[in-house]
Amino acid sequence: MKKLIAIALFTLSTAASANYYTGNDLLEHMNKRESANEMLVLGYVAGVSDFARGDLHCAPLNVTLGQKRDVVHQRLLRDPSTRHRSASLLVALALMEIWPCEKKSNL
Repeated sequence: MKKLIAIALFTLSTAASANYYTGNDLLEHMNKRESANEMLVLGYVAGVSDFARGDLHCAPLNVTLGQKRDVVHQRLLRDPSTRHRSASLLVALALMEIWPCEKKSNL
């Protein structure tokens, strides 16, 4: 399982680095309360969330996209030292912190 998580995080970080979209970029869009920026943020969080769900995070099905956005926003504000990193990695980490997946037994 740890190997799968490591591979997924590597994939998320390298895919985003090709576009140079960082946590700073994501936070900038979050702070602009215009509808175009809000849609971009929600789409970005939804994409990473859908990709990582079940392997990297296990948010309940009734958690809204707005809640996920708020969790990511709070993490970006709380830890400015990492905002230069890949936005997709930071979104995945924020979701993992709040909604970790239970460890599966080897039985």
